[in-house]
Amino acid sequence: MPLSEEKLPAMTLPELAQAMWEKEGTLDYQMANAEILRRQTQAQLDACAAQERSSRYMLWCAIAATVSALAVVLAAGIAVYFLSILTVVE
Repeated sequence: MPLSEEKLPAMTLPELAQAMWEKEGTLDYQMANAEILRRQTQAQLDACAAQERSSRYMLWCAIAATVSALAVVLAAGIAVYFLSILTVVE
């Protein structure tokens, strides 16, 4: 049974591979191959989008860590200042 454009997106990868194996060099082979390539391209585009979201998340995590480190340094400076005042008063 020949492949149709409507059936291709619903076919599983094993079904597409079988269509390519049985009918090498035919239009069905070319259609199945093109569908596999289309799915690979879509998967790569999805992976790029996920990587972009992940990199944004990492950037915000780095910014939060920097702010946290600055708060710790400020708190340590304040603690040292008050300890020095207490030492002078005693």
